[in-house]
Formats: sequence, C-alpha cells, structure tokens
Amino acid sequence: MPLLHYCCRVWPRAVALQRCCHTLPTQNLKSIDEALVKGKLLQTEAILKQATTLYKPDEVMLQFIATTLQRYSVKLQRYNGPLKLAVEQALAEQPQVRAMFLGCRRTDPGCAELTPMMPCDNGWPVLMRIFPLLDWSYHDVWNYLRSRQLPYCSLYDQGYTSLGERSSTRMNPSLLAYDEQLGKLIYRPAYELKDDKLERANREDTQLVNRTRQHHQNP
Repeated sequence: MPLLHYCCRVWPRAVALQRCCHTLPTQNLKSIDEALVKGKLLQTEAILKQATTLYKPDEVMLQFIATTLQRYSVKLQRYNGPLKLAVEQALAEQPQVRAMFLGCRRTDPGCAELTPMMPCDNGWPVLMRIFPLLDWSYHDVWNYLRSRQLPYCSLYDQGYTSLGERSSTRMNPSLLAYDEQLGKLIYRPAYELKDDKLERANREDTQLVNRTRQHHQNP
C-alpha cells in the first residue's frame, strides 16, 4: 500500500514523476491538481453562463498521459472538484498516505517561500509536501528532459511554454519567429525560450481567472 502519492501534471516538470519512479516502488498516481484545473474551468463556465472553449483538443494530453502511465507502470486515479476536496477524498480512500510529491518550482506564483519539505497549510489535510524540483529553473527542466531524450507533451513543440487554465492558455508570443526556409512566421518549441521569466507570457484572461477564484472562495 502506498505511503507516498505523486501529484504531477503533463508538462515538462512531470520529470518529478520520472525521477521518483527510479528511486521508489511503483505507486498510484493521484491526478489531484488536474481536479483544480477542472474545477476552475467549471467555475468559469458558471460565471460566463456558457461553455468555455478549450485551447487544444483533450486528445493531445490524454494520449501523453496514457503513454506516460504505460512507460512508468503507474495507475492513475482522477478526482474532480476543488483541490482541497480532491485531496480529502484521496486520503479518505487511502488514509495511510503521509506525503505527496509536487512539481512546483520557486518561480511559480505563490511558491517563493516554499521549502523542499513542508506540511500542508492550516485547514488542509495533514500531509507532508515534498518539492523535488523547487530550485530547478525553467531551463534546468528542459535540459534534463532533452539530455536524457525523455518524452514530453507535444504541445511544447507548438509554441506553448506553460499549460494552465484551458480557456486562457495560448501559444507564447515570445516564441514567434520568422522561418527563412518556410518564408513565414512560426512558433518555436518551448525549450528555445531564452528568457525564463516569460514562461507564462502565454497566459491570458488573468482578471477572469481571479474573478473565478474569488467567486469560488466567496460563493
């Protein structure tokens, strides 16, 4: 029975899963922060009173998730709803779990004060959070993936540098460049981004996301 849960996403920092799987026995992968994305999407639809268009077909991510699970022999369990409730549901099913890995980096919003190991905040389930990539940079992640020829979601070869809210993520304008051979503007792959501070330059509709979060916290 697992004592540790992996909480990773499909973007490059899911390298955390790859690193952990080489040092720990095979465990269940709890796709908890996918529940957060799903929850925010539903909240956004409630505010707009209409369906929110996805920026890319789900098949792209689903296929990458499927191949990743097969590669590492991991069982995936999905949870829908707000992140806190999803964590509580996961622990109700497996109360022996004491810690979880997350792919947060210090440059992520709200992560500057994190430490490599720290308990969840007050009001959350009692769990130790482990951040193996906390002090990795954007380029560290890409150097690790490419030097080891590890697979990653194909959206990163299409100009996406950060996959977040499905309704607000676009190709990163910093990667738009003129290709002399093709004679037109194209989006370069994510690993060619020179300034890692522009990793989230493709996120849009920030005000809508903030309103969504406020609506969820104050129904």
